[in-house]
Amino acid sequence: MIGDILFFIKTIVMTLVVVVLLQVKIGEFTLEQRATQWARQSSVAKPIQDVAHGGLLALRDGWRHFYSLFSGEVQKVIGSDEAPGKRNLGITFERSKKYFEEKSEKAKKIAQRKAAEAKRIATERAQEAKELAKQKAHQATEEMTDELLNTFDADSEEEK
Repeated sequence: MIGDILFFIKTIVMTLVVVVLLQVKIGEFTLEQRATQWARQSSVAKPIQDVAHGGLLALRDGWRHFYSLFSGEVQKVIGSDEAPGKRNLGITFERSKKYFEEKSEKAKKIAQRKAAEAKRIATERAQEAKELAKQKAHQATEEMTDELLNTFDADSEEEK
């Protein structure tokens, strides 16, 4: 009993020591990054990866074949409605009328708030455009008045 506990404690301590040592940085990379890079780029890694990928594909295809055989037999025995993946437990969840009314009311309030904000912004922009148009008209009127006065002054000087 105590030997098992001591083994457990020693294992945890050794694990922590290894993890801390792997965090030591040498140059740009830590020892952990260097070990990971070596494992990925070693000449042994590629064949192992290919074997693992092939095994995974074989397992996937085997499971699909087994499942299709099994599900077909189950459907024949117990009927298609009770087959795995096609069961209807008879449980339905329906929202109450009150829930939909609350959601509708909330949506209406949000829409009204957004419409009021849009109207306010449109009114402000229209007011700004109106003020800008007044300023431009006033400026144009002043320019035309100055031009007429200059023309009048020039004509009156020519008559003298």
